[in-house]
Amino acid sequence: MAIEAAIRKSGIDYTILRPNNFYQNDDGLKDVIVNYSVYPQPMGDIGLNRVDVRDIAETAAQAFAGRAPNQTIALVGPDVLTGASTAQVYSRHLKKTIAYGGNDLDAWEKQVLPLLPPWMVFDLKMMYAHFQKHGLLASADEVKTLETLLGHAPRTFDAFVGEMVAPRS
Repeated sequence: MAIEAAIRKSGIDYTILRPNNFYQNDDGLKDVIVNYSVYPQPMGDIGLNRVDVRDIAETAAQAFAGRAPNQTIALVGPDVLTGASTAQVYSRHLKKTIAYGGNDLDAWEKQVLPLLPPWMVFDLKMMYAHFQKHGLLASADEVKTLETLLGHAPRTFDAFVGEMVAPRS
């Protein structure tokens, strides 16, 4: 926030991009989701408006072209996703039940500590705790602003999952 305030006060033109949680974070979870039928991110029950990184890239290109001067843009997707609803999207596409791993952050931490550096587990646990307590929800105005800047609706999580789990030829 302090850096954003300094940029605004500087007098230079700026565009501040604030991306939400990325759909593509799930790419590294594909084997767990497909092979063990579990969605493991403890995202909670309030919800997030996750975003496709391709929408982030398109918005950055628009900003570099000067199409969002002196604005702060929330980079969000159109869908409110909870841990359980995320698992349901995967279930529908994979045509089998994908269980949500739940909201127990201590259990999640025990599972991932052997796989990730402790500092990363600490940071992710703090992020998930925030998601569980507050969510990371977008307003209708934020979604509309992004849609206007992109020239199309932000990509949906359903479409992302369809691409992610589609058989590769």
